[in-house]
Amino acid sequence: MDKRSEESSSSAGLTVVGLVLFAIVLVLVAPALSRAWFLLFSEKEDPSQSTKEFYTRLSDTVAQMKEGTKTEMLFSLNEDFVLVGLRKDQEVFSGNCDGVSLEIKKQLKCKGKGCICLCEKNVFTKDVCVLEGDICMPFEQDVVDTKSDCGILFVKPNVVATLAVKKEKDSIYINSLNSKELAN
Repeated sequence: MDKRSEESSSSAGLTVVGLVLFAIVLVLVAPALSRAWFLLFSEKEDPSQSTKEFYTRLSDTVAQMKEGTKTEMLFSLNEDFVLVGLRKDQEVFSGNCDGVSLEIKKQLKCKGKGCICLCEKNVFTKDVCVLEGDICMPFEQDVVDTKSDCGILFVKPNVVATLAVKKEKDSIYINSLNSKELAN
């Protein structure tokens, strides 16, 4: 064999060894790089988004219902929100609902109207529906939960509930038929 063929076979051997080492390093490093890329450039998921979607679906359904109709729907709240409904003549509520001490003041846009609100739960006080980000929808009818122990619609945080909704001329009845607390 001449020198030239020895040199080309040894450089080909080094190329193969280099490629194999590169492949091994790539296999070991690629998962870490892809996870870092995902964390840096992916959109952050908003945990409150699904709760807001459930609220929008509920309020849209109630708004579109005809007088005398009823429906049932699944409703889910994460740990940061409560669902509240008040009658037209009820500007404030102070008391206990489902074992929770509450102070609720109706938003101005709901004054003199029935109201369904999705409110952020304030951990440090018992005030509910006082934050700027709370969402309320006014209705011409009273909003009532006839099965509630406190006379208002109140669905506490971190639950999945089946809501029975019935719309009448003067009232919207939203009763929680059953609820199950979500696991943390």
